[in-house]
Amino acid sequence: MQLLLVASLAATALAVGFPGREHDPATVKSCIDWYDNYDEQTCEEVRSYYRITPDDFHKWNPSIGTDCKPWLPISYCVLTKEKWEEWQKNQTTTTTSTTKPPPTSTSTLGPTPTAWRERGCYADSNKKASVMDKLVSPDGGDTKLTVKTCEDTCYRKGYKFAGVENANQCWCSMSIAGEWASDQKECNLPCSGDGKVLCGGKDRVFVYEAQYGDPSRPTTTTTTTSSSSAAPTSSKKAKAARTASPRL
Repeated sequence: MQLLLVASLAATALAVGFPGREHDPATVKSCIDWYDNYDEQTCEEVRSYYRITPDDFHKWNPSIGTDCKPWLPISYCVLTKEKWEEWQKNQTTTTTSTTKPPPTSTSTLGPTPTAWRERGCYADSNKKASVMDKLVSPDGGDTKLTVKTCEDTCYRKGYKFAGVENANQCWCSMSIAGEWASDQKECNLPCSGDGKVLCGGKDRVFVYEAQYGDPSRPTTTTTTTSSSSAAPTSSKKAKAARTASPRL
């Protein structure tokens, strides 16, 4: 098989949602997350980490066989839109009954069944091409914004990335379409709802990514017990993802 040309373009270290290197033109068109191969992990390690079967990996990336050959220094698809929607559809939503009636005047977001990993501070100066898809805060910003409420909001809306900006804005997205800020310390504004935690900066959005549990570990609640298939982990580098945060 003829080797594909390797792009010399440098990729942002932890950006996702688009390939940072040359990729096979026959790669599945519905790909929404990529792994840039810099020979830090073997093909088998990448497939295992992202929980991709050999057949699916070959189907998404026709340039590589089910035997992981040839393992080229290019970008490989590790998550498709169809696979992500399939995982979401298979999730079981459960509720916990209590003896006390819920408050009638206010409602509070409950904890999400996820851990969240920091992806870093991104420059968001170009308002015609925002880093993230959807601003979910009201006009003028949220006066009670915290990182936790933003993560909860994005999770409940079906997004896998949450971002906080300008101390009072919450953004949700399925991918990150920008680059790191030149200085990560530019995300330096305290959250409007929690002065002890930073919520991005001026034209700087700090991004978090949802991390899902191990599929072999059943999820138990007071009303039902279900074994959920784990969501594919999104990251440019499996090695970076493993060292950046513990997996559930």
